[in-house]
Amino acid sequence: MPRRTLLNMEIRLATQADFEQVGVVFAEENQFHAELVPEIIQVAEPIMTHKWYDDVLGDPDKTLFVAELGKEIVGVALVVLKNNSDDPIFTKRRYIYIDEIAVAAAHRGQGIGRALMERIHRWGRAQGITEFELQVWERNDQAIGFYEKLGYQKWRRTLLFVGDEEVRLTA
Repeated sequence: MPRRTLLNMEIRLATQADFEQVGVVFAEENQFHAELVPEIIQVAEPIMTHKWYDDVLGDPDKTLFVAELGKEIVGVALVVLKNNSDDPIFTKRRYIYIDEIAVAAAHRGQGIGRALMERIHRWGRAQGITEFELQVWERNDQAIGFYEKLGYQKWRRTLLFVGDEEVRLTA
């Protein structure tokens, strides 16, 4: 079967009718992450509920984009408008947090992720927002390379300690 080109791909806002197909893409992403970091992520059944989906679609600070080829959803991106903490040590900041971005495995490497990211950036800039933030697992070299090619840089690191040993400071 020949690969469909991105010329007939549309990136649009998700609708109620997309629930099942969005779930398929998110379930595949969940499986990938469960294999990548099994000590943190497990396969969820179901991956999402109608309530969660309805809450996302109804939240003015959240936007769910879908990438559609023909009638098939092949990519999904969930973005959240955020303001930094009201803590006075932080400067005022409004930014877009890219909570989830997923492309169906059969369609990776075709520019769908890039098209979703471009759409997210256009959407943010139209709202006067120029800062975009996301998190990626350290083990996900392919995703890290993808984001770095788009101009994303490291600027904060999350560290994890697991164990029942007592932490001791030595002098």
